[in-house]
Amino acid sequence: MTYYQSTLSFEDRSKHQKRIAQIHPERGIKLAQNMREALRHLWANDPEWSKRILDNQQTQRSQGGHNKGYGKPTVMDDGRVADSICEAVAGNYLLARGVDF
Repeated sequence: MTYYQSTLSFEDRSKHQKRIAQIHPERGIKLAQNMREALRHLWANDPEWSKRILDNQQTQRSQGGHNKGYGKPTVMDDGRVADSICEAVAGNYLLARGVDF
């Protein structure tokens, strides 16, 4: 498949991708837009869902676990857990200057 695709011109590959997008409108950027709208709706209109998500995230952070995509969980000077070393450094900077965050 990779070899076959490499033999096609840019225009032919573009035509193929446009055809696939027309055949499957539920895929690609439209899917991301729909998901984004659904999440906006949930955050704005479902306080129980929002509370459950935030509580779950705080529980994971307090247990020292972290999700893929975050850095190494790091404890700040005040005992709170930051999602990454950089976040902890920034938090400690603010703490040292008395900024409440």
